[in-house]
Amino acid sequence: MAKSSRKGKKSYGAATRPVRLGKYFNWPKKKEKCTWWQELAEAVGNYPAGKQASWGIPFQMADAGGPRVIIASEAHEPVTIRLNATATHLCFLHEWHQIPSSVQRQDPTEGLAIAEYELTYADGTQHIQAVRGRFEVVMQESPGPPWVAVPFHMPETADPVAPPQGTPWGRLQMGLSRQGGVPLLYAMANPSPEKKIRSVTLHGLVESPLLVAGLTLYTGSAHPLAHLPRRTYRVNTGGKPAKVQEAEVDLGGVARVFPSTGQRGKAWLKSDHAGATMAQEP
Repeated sequence: MAKSSRKGKKSYGAATRPVRLGKYFNWPKKKEKCTWWQELAEAVGNYPAGKQASWGIPFQMADAGGPRVIIASEAHEPVTIRLNATATHLCFLHEWHQIPSSVQRQDPTEGLAIAEYELTYADGTQHIQAVRGRFEVVMQESPGPPWVAVPFHMPETADPVAPPQGTPWGRLQMGLSRQGGVPLLYAMANPSPEKKIRSVTLHGLVESPLLVAGLTLYTGSAHPLAHLPRRTYRVNTGGKPAKVQEAEVDLGGVARVFPSTGQRGKAWLKSDHAGATMAQEP
């Protein structure tokens, strides 16, 4: 999906709708007494602020200062976010932090439901999606990235002609730089995309807190994180010389922009060097 612009402003069309969560943010509000909670508050304070994009999806995150996230745990009341909109996916920026005393390294429980996202539709029906350890969030007992969520920053492509300085050759073979960053991005599929969603309620099920920093409604024919394989596109300038300085897409990334020698003719197919990286003879 290509990015368009009008009057100098970028537009993501009707595909995405960032939800303003300012009035729902409830943590941190005061200085915590426990060192672990103090360090967690400091980490949340380092989250990206304001308008952000994760994997091409726009989000309205909290401004610096004041409460930055919605906290969900068994010790906190559920938080209901009013939506009144349709969507094929609800994209959450979230992160689960385990209280040290709750970690059971000798008994990893992948799939442990630590929270729930409850959709309530305009017709009164509901759908509950569990937020599970090692699936939608990281869990310490089972090291490794979550299976259905991705880091905040999307991997960037590396130009094979001018690779980033210091990038190991092994990583250049994949053509991607290392991804990372928090909070995580999770795109929750809506099982009833034709129905208007009245609200989504965040329920914490365990002592350790789930932190939600952003929510965007996405409507599209495919999963917002299932990007297409690498493809090549040619820009036709109508026969007039032109140099493309930069190109962008909103969902995905541009690997490389380079000049073309034009469309290959039939003579190239009969060349002794067909398929080789040699200039075509006139």
